[in-house]
Amino acid sequence: MSRRRLEIAALAVLFVVLGAGTLLMRHGRWRNPLRQALSPSGAPMVDCADGSKACGGQCVSMDDPAHGCAADSCEACVTENATARCNAIRMCAVDVCHRGFADCDANRSNGCETNVLIDPDHCGNCDTVCPPLAHAERGCGGGCTIWRCDSGYRDCDGAAGNGCERDIMNDALHCGRCQHACPAGQRCARGRCA
Repeated sequence: MSRRRLEIAALAVLFVVLGAGTLLMRHGRWRNPLRQALSPSGAPMVDCADGSKACGGQCVSMDDPAHGCAADSCEACVTENATARCNAIRMCAVDVCHRGFADCDANRSNGCETNVLIDPDHCGNCDTVCPPLAHAERGCGGGCTIWRCDSGYRDCDGAAGNGCERDIMNDALHCGRCQHACPAGQRCARGRCA
């Protein structure tokens, strides 16, 4: 083989090797297992292996919610009313909701936003909506209940399901308060027997 052909063959092999190396580096198949972490001033501080990042001069796992998972900052994950974890793509997520709270909007990034112990739109669990009540503001306390009666009304029978059923301002059997009946021949006006 002539010298010229050998030079061309060597150059061709060199281009193939350089091209393959470039492709491998671009697609992450060949890379340095150590990344050099930089201080806030940009000066090198510590070398961190893949899967970790520098926080406060030391390498921490990108699977650690106390250091923000894989986020650029080292601030702890904030998941309202929940214990945080790092999910499969190393982002902050909800691990377990705190007692009495649930993730009713299915948005794991905002934590467990609903207090199912007191929210009448999610009473006891995400799927229970308390019905409207007559002359009352609905509430939740271990189940659907009356939060408060409208002015001038009372729940005299103790059944939350029918709301505040008595108009104590005008009801002669419950005048001014429950079980306070006006004497025979009198009527109730503005909560007083007359």
